[in-house]
Amino acid sequence: MTTEIDITEFLPATVWVTERGGRVFQSMGQFDWFRRRYRRELVASGQFISGSGRRADLCGPRLGVVIADLMRNEQVAA
Repeated sequence: MTTEIDITEFLPATVWVTERGGRVFQSMGQFDWFRRRYRRELVASGQFISGSGRRADLCGPRLGVVIADLMRNEQVAA
């Protein structure tokens, strides 16, 4: 986990999916499934801040790299 996080670079998950989810997450539902499956890894990366109550989940600027690594590792393990 990095200690150099600039919170101003984080986006609400709904905005991140729309603007940066690309072809991987074409809907919020697809991202929600991935987030539930890999929540621990996403939070540990420092690029995902899980929301609670009215606070939305926040996605960091390097979340796409973290997701690609998780997907690649899953393929290697299969």
